[in-house]
Amino acid sequence: MYKFLSQIGISFFLLIFSAFASWYEGSAILENPWEWKYSTPFSELFYGEVYSQAHISQFDYFVYAAKFQPAFPIVMVVSSIYIILLIGNSLFRDRLKTLTLYLCFWGASFISLSLLINHSPTTGGKIFTFIFLISGIWCCAKAAYVSYKTRGKPSHHIVH
Repeated sequence: MYKFLSQIGISFFLLIFSAFASWYEGSAILENPWEWKYSTPFSELFYGEVYSQAHISQFDYFVYAAKFQPAFPIVMVVSSIYIILLIGNSLFRDRLKTLTLYLCFWGASFISLSLLINHSPTTGGKIFTFIFLISGIWCCAKAAYVSYKTRGKPSHHIVH
C-alpha cells in the first residue's frame, strides 16, 4: 500500500505542477492573435470564431503550450496516463478480465488520440502522437499478455 500511495502522490504532484506550468506558458497565446485560428479549438467550440482575448478559453492555453512549449504538457500527459494505469491496476488486480477490458479501453483511446493529432505540423503534436501511440500499444499488449497468461486459470489468479 505504501508503494501505491507514494507512486500516486508523486504522480499527482507532477500532474498539478506541470498543469500550472503549462497553463502559465500557454497564456502566451493571448499575445499571438495570428495563432488564434489554429490553437483555440475549445474557444471555437464554446464561442465560435475568436476575435479577442476575452473569447479565449483557459483550456486553449494547454493546447498552445502543447504545440509550442511541450515540456510541461508532456509531463502532464505522462503523469496522467501513469495515474490512470496505476489506479486501474490497483482496482482490478484481482479481476483480470475486467483489467483486460480496462487496458483495452485505454489502449484504444490512446491510439485514437494519436490518430486524431497525427497530422499536426508542430513538434509538440508529433511528440504527443508518439506518446499516445506508444501508450496505446503498450496497453493493448499488456491486455493481451494478461489475457494469455490467465487463459485456463481460475479468475482469482493474480498476475504480477
